[in-house]
Amino acid sequence: MEKIHGKHIMAAVCACLMVGASIGLLVNVIGVFFTPMAEDLGVGRGSISLSNTIATLVFAVGGLVAPKWVRVSTYRRWVVLCAGIVTLTTVGMAFSKNLFFLYLFSAIRGFFAGFTGPVLMSILVNNWFYEKSGLINSIAMGFSGLVGALLSPVLTGIIGSADWRIATLVVAGLILIFYLPIILLPVGYIPESQGLKPYGASSGKNAASHQQDDMPLIPILVVLLTVFAAMGPLCTAYPPHFPGMAGSYGFSTAVGATMLSICMFTNSGGKLLFGILSEKLGNKPSILLYAALSLAGFLLIFLFPVPWALYLGSGLVGLVYTLGSVAIVLATRDLVGLNNYNRVYPKVYTVAIIVNAISGSAIGFMYDLFKSYRIALTFSLAFLLIMFAVLIPAYRIRQRRLSAMNGRRTKL
Repeated sequence: MEKIHGKHIMAAVCACLMVGASIGLLVNVIGVFFTPMAEDLGVGRGSISLSNTIATLVFAVGGLVAPKWVRVSTYRRWVVLCAGIVTLTTVGMAFSKNLFFLYLFSAIRGFFAGFTGPVLMSILVNNWFYEKSGLINSIAMGFSGLVGALLSPVLTGIIGSADWRIATLVVAGLILIFYLPIILLPVGYIPESQGLKPYGASSGKNAASHQQDDMPLIPILVVLLTVFAAMGPLCTAYPPHFPGMAGSYGFSTAVGATMLSICMFTNSGGKLLFGILSEKLGNKPSILLYAALSLAGFLLIFLFPVPWALYLGSGLVGLVYTLGSVAIVLATRDLVGLNNYNRVYPKVYTVAIIVNAISGSAIGFMYDLFKSYRIALTFSLAFLLIMFAVLIPAYRIRQRRLSAMNGRRTKL
């Protein structure tokens, strides 16, 4: 195994901090602010949650434009700019007295957080790691969930002892702390700028295993990949409704809260485990395994409305967060090649984010219409079956194209 350089480790740390700042501190803790902000501003929770919807949509736009604007020479300057703006707009939110400024600061913050979010992070990882990229991406995505899990109760305590404005200022300080190592560590956009090669670049075995990096872009694969990428985020909209699902089955809110906690635990742990599995089994088998386990989780919740099945099911459903994040990164790299990755992934990820932004409300509307979550759960089963229906043929098309390319090389 190739010896890893200290700067490769620093690059992995920067990847973790990027998604920790953009998702962990901004997305995964936002729920604890909805009620106190609504009560203080004298508006409904829906009006407050709309700020998160706005932020999520412009977050997707930021991720879409980042690869077009960031260059090797401007990478650090963009990180400095984004760190400053995200921190200052978070401070601005803490002092907002009405919805207009709350929405304005949320939109600006969302764009620049998305700029240094999962899209730029995954490109950075792909630049620095030819081998172990799946593992590093999984660790980084899992870190964002861990940040949310650890800080949510801390921020809840601050809100209870002080108020939401003080807690928001604490978030602003943490954002700056997370960005500082990315700015200060001697890690560039590409390892060549530091006189290094990507980890695994000197491995002959790795070179052979990444022949698909040079494959031409196949339109049907982009279509199948986009459909696959939309299904995971659709399913990740269900866990926030677990408390309501438990209530619809006649159980207490404590049962629903436990379901959500178990789900969040497997959200973080599942991403870390996925990185290990993808290295051992390969990306495609690992993705299909997670889709099958998630399907089993939704079936348990749908068919067996008893606490033990709800707890087990919610734990398995937590794996869909991996399908909606890390799996999209690895499937994109597999199906379009590394050379096309920067062109395709931002667009695919934008679709995933937009779908996730609207799907949570759609589930709520379905419950309002049918007075049951069973219709929504039926859709979740269909979404996961669609993942199988598009991923398996996509990998077959890719394999046939690689075989044809190898055949032509042999003749030459």
